[in-house]
Amino acid sequence: MKCIQTLLLISFWPLHQAALVFNNDIRRWDTGLVTDTHFMFVSAFQFDVNITGWNTPLLVDFTDMFGANWLANYKRIDGRVTFDGPPNAWMSME
Repeated sequence: MKCIQTLLLISFWPLHQAALVFNNDIRRWDTGLVTDTHFMFVSAFQFDVNITGWNTPLLVDFTDMFGANWLANYKRIDGRVTFDGPPNAWMSME
């Protein structure tokens, strides 16, 4: 598996926006400096990797971060129905 260096990457948009079948294991990505994840997985209809443990203290824009498949497997801790992040606002329904 290829490793993506995330140390200096602060914006993931539009890194995966057009990736329809993206579902790689990205749980270990270093996301501590990331500020923008809007639309990151919105088109990835197979994406369901549990990234709720991502450390994103600097995240500012997480609008529509997730797509419909995410909602099938995760729910927001606050009960809102939305595609927005951040990842730690969600919990697995398994």
